[in-house]
Amino acid sequence: MLTLNNQQLTRKELQTQAQKSHQTAWEASLWNFIKNWLDENDYVEVKTSGSTGTPKIIRLEKKRMMASAKATGDFFHLQRKNKVLLYLLKYIINNNLILKQKKIIFTL
Repeated sequence: MLTLNNQQLTRKELQTQAQKSHQTAWEASLWNFIKNWLDENDYVEVKTSGSTGTPKIIRLEKKRMMASAKATGDFFHLQRKNKVLLYLLKYIINNNLILKQKKIIFTL
């Protein structure tokens, strides 16, 4: 279960929502990531920015991403049901990082 902007969504609801079309590019990017996160692969693919050369598609292992998130939660002493404000400075559109500022609140 994920609470996103005060709306609780189950895995099935997340998968359904991810299949819908979305109004803005950042929303489409977010839901595309969620769809990829929930698929059967043990990785997600993203494109590097290309700041040091040609952009490349890389695979990020989901288990390593979860370990990083857990380490962040441990560092900030976050507990279940804590509300967290995620302030996105970047997001991915068509697998390219784009600068943007958006706020998303989710519950652990």
